[in-house]
Amino acid sequence: MINYMKSEIYRFNRKKTYGILLAITSILIISFVIVLNIAGKGSTTFEYNNIMFLYRNVVGEGPLIIMLGFIVSNILLGKDLNIIKSSIHGGVSRSIIFWSKFLIGTGYYILLGIILVGLTIILGQVFFKGTEDPGIKNYIMALLNMLPILISAFAISYTFGISQIKNSSTIIFLLFVYGVLEPILNLFTDIFKPLTKILGYLPYTIFLNNLEYLGNKNVVFMSQVWITGIIITTVVLIIGYRKFKKKDF
Repeated sequence: MINYMKSEIYRFNRKKTYGILLAITSILIISFVIVLNIAGKGSTTFEYNNIMFLYRNVVGEGPLIIMLGFIVSNILLGKDLNIIKSSIHGGVSRSIIFWSKFLIGTGYYILLGIILVGLTIILGQVFFKGTEDPGIKNYIMALLNMLPILISAFAISYTFGISQIKNSSTIIFLLFVYGVLEPILNLFTDIFKPLTKILGYLPYTIFLNNLEYLGNKNVVFMSQVWITGIIITTVVLIIGYRKFKKKDF
């Protein structure tokens, strides 16, 4: 498995698209900060020229970060399905292929996040030092609260991708699970009271609560995040792995 992972990491590192994605996202963040800084200097009534607004925008962009995971998954798999076929015919077990690729993809997704988070912290200190600041500790804790949900979304993107399900179907499913599902179920809370407790474990609600904690500068460890994230990730990977084992290449 280690040898297969080394070869996959080597191949992934040769893909320019990951570097392009990192460059584009970095440029967008830098541009956003510069625009805020210029707007703040040009107007005394501009309320968003501060670290709090920067951090809240990052933490509040859960759906966008999920889409970044979807893109990383596409970069990981891309046109690799033919290579997967060759690997299987060459004697590499499907178990090694499935789990190795998932671990590699997850690693590069987290790496992308670490680089971009580090960039926002540096930019915040350079451009907004002395402004309203929730604190780096609260910022990091808020991001860690999002991590299990983001990994679960990546697991969905990965399993759908390796199963050759259309990208459009994957995106629709992600939007439903991590966005639309909560508002729909919320319509029935008056009829079925236990739904209120269930809503607290849905990704959309978790994202909103986490953002509120950051705004109050009092981010706490959210155990329901790990429960939800672990359940979704485990179920998705088990189903995806079983389908992959039976897939005809």
